[in-house]
Amino acid sequence: MAARLSRLTVVVPLLFILGPWSWPRTTAAQTSSAEEIRRAGIFRLGELLRLGDRWDVVTVDEYAWRGAPALAPPLEDDAWTVLVDGLPVDPSLLGVTTLERLPLDLGAIDTVEFAEAPRLASGILADRGLLRLRTVRPEPGLSARGRYVTGSETGDPGPFEFVPPGRRNRDRYGHDASLAAAYGGGSWYVTGGLGLGVHIATDPAIADRQQASGRVRIERTAPSLRLGLNAWGGTHTLLLGRSRVDDSFRLEAFGAELPAHSTFDYAGVTGSRPLGSSELRYRLTGEEAEIRSSAGTVEPALDFERTSLKAEIEMSFGGAGRDLIGLGLWHRNVRTPYPLADDPALGFRSFGSIGWRVAASISQQLSFAVDVGAGAVGAGAILEQDWRVGPRDAVSLVLSANRPLREDDEGLYALSARGYGWLQDAGVPVSFEGADEAPRAAVVNAAWDRVLRGGLVFRLSGFYQAFTADYLARRELSFDPGRVAWRGPVRLVSGRRGEGGGLQVGGGGRLSRVLTARVSYRVRWVISGAEPIEDAWNRVPQHSGRLHLAYAPVPGLEVGGGVAYRGATRWADYVDTSLDPTTPRAISLDLSVQKELWHRRLRAGLALRNLFNSPLRFHPEGATAGRAATLTVETMLPGRRAGRSRSRSSVEARGGEATGRRATPPRSAPCCECPEAGCPR
Repeated sequence: MAARLSRLTVVVPLLFILGPWSWPRTTAAQTSSAEEIRRAGIFRLGELLRLGDRWDVVTVDEYAWRGAPALAPPLEDDAWTVLVDGLPVDPSLLGVTTLERLPLDLGAIDTVEFAEAPRLASGILADRGLLRLRTVRPEPGLSARGRYVTGSETGDPGPFEFVPPGRRNRDRYGHDASLAAAYGGGSWYVTGGLGLGVHIATDPAIADRQQASGRVRIERTAPSLRLGLNAWGGTHTLLLGRSRVDDSFRLEAFGAELPAHSTFDYAGVTGSRPLGSSELRYRLTGEEAEIRSSAGTVEPALDFERTSLKAEIEMSFGGAGRDLIGLGLWHRNVRTPYPLADDPALGFRSFGSIGWRVAASISQQLSFAVDVGAGAVGAGAILEQDWRVGPRDAVSLVLSANRPLREDDEGLYALSARGYGWLQDAGVPVSFEGADEAPRAAVVNAAWDRVLRGGLVFRLSGFYQAFTADYLARRELSFDPGRVAWRGPVRLVSGRRGEGGGLQVGGGGRLSRVLTARVSYRVRWVISGAEPIEDAWNRVPQHSGRLHLAYAPVPGLEVGGGVAYRGATRWADYVDTSLDPTTPRAISLDLSVQKELWHRRLRAGLALRNLFNSPLRFHPEGATAGRAATLTVETMLPGRRAGRSRSRSSVEARGGEATGRRATPPRSAPCCECPEAGCPR
């Protein structure tokens, strides 16, 4: 592998010196609007991951969803970055990132962008995936909105050992609701929102299972406040919020869903001010996340708390905003009953990017980020190149190399290596194996985009990655009927090297005045790697594909549909258990109908998932997503279309992404975009 990387470092600079033979870059991102979220029958924040055409998702209970882009190594912890209106938000606990912890309600989301190619965003080198959420901006005057969603019963949630043979086993989605009020002034706005959710088990077998661990229902409460202001020659945005989730927190190492109470408090402000041809931007954020297991469910009780403070300032130069330099300070404190080694409580960050043109149609950009904390250094760089080949074609190349701070990893396995002894005290033996090396990753992503006749877009991309894994778990499972869980010794393997790659093809656009379509297909494979690497990759499908259609025959009525293919997966930990370690491949069909009433102040939607009741499974002991239906009713007063913001419509969002320009907000409201790299005002 070292020889291959050394050859890569020699060949890549030659590509850029040769100029005319160079590969350029395009934005490998998918943007979904609020309309597409409703059309997919999604009514929880966590389910947003299901929209990512090039992301892999896994769930055990169809409530908590975990995911990663196809380009990232499918290892143990969630390492993707979350931005809300340009503010970095980290809703992760013990390596599990759950969007349900975001202090937002789903009705506040205007667009969600899935980016998989490495990029510098809001001072973060996001090389393991980026999820960018943009919220709805209120129009001038007083407005309010409300949303209520309920779901029908879904199918068998899995072949648990305690379920009697032949027993019909059904579970209920539950109910979700949100309320919001907003006021838009001449140069400011304020929005207050409240997200509510409940998940109830109605089948006796499932209820018994949850009662065995002290849980009979899942509840979520998330109040939030968003402010925007045009003042002092610039734009400023504030986000305040708190989320509380009473949930069954699943840890794969423990092999069970642990009833727990988790809270997430967040305060963040960002803004920008033009200075001649340059622009000054700032970001200040504070977070506190904690989780505690319910009393009596497991001993010792799960007790973990993380607080973090970040302050960053950056200066962009030139009208394009591609050149910038930034500095930041961060402070983090992890509180547990166990002392941790090498906890970087205080750190320093520097980042920047510079862009230039090789020729009229070829542009390049180099971005970097450096973190210093606890006597260690983490660094990464991204080299991007765009090549516009005529009016219809664009080719790109993205190269990245990253070695993050190992001490910055807060996954359960990394914490265990630093002295977090909860697993051992909870009765799960843990051993360590392999070289104690910091994780590293090098990624190559190339793409070709072509605009076809009628505005249709075709995209072909491929990726290669070479990495050194941090901690991979090897479990020897046995069933524990007392806790209704699969448990066993855990062997943590570190320092293993691997290589992987894949190809993706897709496209879409408007087929006629009333019909739009989007299609994608992806294949990925392991090039090299030891057994733990192959087992990790086998947990996600090698092949997957999707087809989305939207039909709007008359104004106010929209019919949507989608076909998804998910290949088979294999979970090596379950090979020697009574469960089938292979989840079979499946094809599912979804349909939806959306109707607007009362001069577009009321919207009703019906979404049908897995219409043919295909046995779609994500995990050996997890949910089988059977046929289900969700009903949504939402209202927006006064008089504007729910979920659609004039300050930045979904169409404008796509146009800005494709051309490198951002939509310009109305003068009566602050800028709807975050002050981030590549955002020219």
